[in-house]
Amino acid sequence: MIHKFTKNKYTIRALTSPYQGMEHTVGKRTIGCFHTKQCPLCIAKYVRRAYWIIGLIDREDNTAKIFRMGTAVFRELADLAKDVEWGDPMKYDIELELTHHGYVAEPLPKTALSIDDIRMQMNIDKAALLKLVEPIPLDRMEKLMVLL
Repeated sequence: MIHKFTKNKYTIRALTSPYQGMEHTVGKRTIGCFHTKQCPLCIAKYVRRAYWIIGLIDREDNTAKIFRMGTAVFRELADLAKDVEWGDPMKYDIELELTHHGYVAEPLPKTALSIDDIRMQMNIDKAALLKLVEPIPLDRMEKLMVLL
């Protein structure tokens, strides 16, 4: 199951790097982007947007989950990753709080992963995460275009 950030506050720990995907919104449907100049939806000028898939620990119930995040949440995590003091978000928990400006990430003191955290990290199937952001095959895209 893929989770989205919908609550006002989360405490999370990144277990994987984020994986980027691209998609188009056509009417009420969301369709993955083919990622090349040959993408029929790009050619037809449908807006393309990025999303990211990441493996996290949700500290509310202390379980590993796969989250889908948009650009705003991704930028918050990327800003922490670039920060000299904080660096890699897999080395500390992060509080994400929804404000009137969107989600704001607040790093918590750095701590090592517990044995249970390490087990959760080892059980995340990174190949499955990559499949979630794979470009849609062109032949499948062409079949979808007929339905539009």
